[in-house]
Amino acid sequence: MKVPYVSNTDIDSAVIELLGKCATKLGRELLPPIPVDDIIEKFLGITLEIVDLQTRLGMVDVLGAAYFDENVIRVDENLLQLEGRLSFTMAHEIGHWQLHRPLYEMEKVTVGYIGTRVSVPDFVCRSGRKPPAEVQADRFAARLLMPERLVRIAFHTIHGEGPFLLAGLRNHQGDTSVVGPWSELAKAVLIQGNFSNVSIEAMRYRLDDLKLIRDKESTEAQPNLL
Repeated sequence: MKVPYVSNTDIDSAVIELLGKCATKLGRELLPPIPVDDIIEKFLGITLEIVDLQTRLGMVDVLGAAYFDENVIRVDENLLQLEGRLSFTMAHEIGHWQLHRPLYEMEKVTVGYIGTRVSVPDFVCRSGRKPPAEVQADRFAARLLMPERLVRIAFHTIHGEGPFLLAGLRNHQGDTSVVGPWSELAKAVLIQGNFSNVSIEAMRYRLDDLKLIRDKESTEAQPNLL
């Protein structure tokens, strides 16, 4: 399915709306670790299945899949040993449900479907190169599992005001001298904010996305405008 451009601001709004509605229905504020399985089953009313999805779909790199007509989200059983990856995949599939199912339903009305469809997923999450719909679902997942307000609170509690400056962030992300302190910071934020179902790697990139970590050289090279 081809999907239109969706801004990060629109994805932020979609996540905030979902969390707010979930909190109202479940009768409690949703705090980390964000219960993505409850959102799927108790709020959205979707069946969640952990299955051998790789064999089922014949794809060795498949992580999860959304079946709109069946009202089912299926996640590969290999992720059971990887809590961060499991939660992110479930949140990713929620992203498809919130961002892309309305487009699917509209397409059904416009084009029309006759007879019974074969049971195939409408979206498949894989570990390789990602088309726009998958990138959008990833961004949704990151915001759902790591809400901006709560990440900022945890970050500022351990680091104080201002961004964390790290030399070589932009040009040497593969170096241990960069990955090491970046990961330590992400781990500290995970612990402080109780983001126990989020991987260190996911938090690293969330901190970067929120500009809570910045390249030291780039910051120092900026002209003083005062």
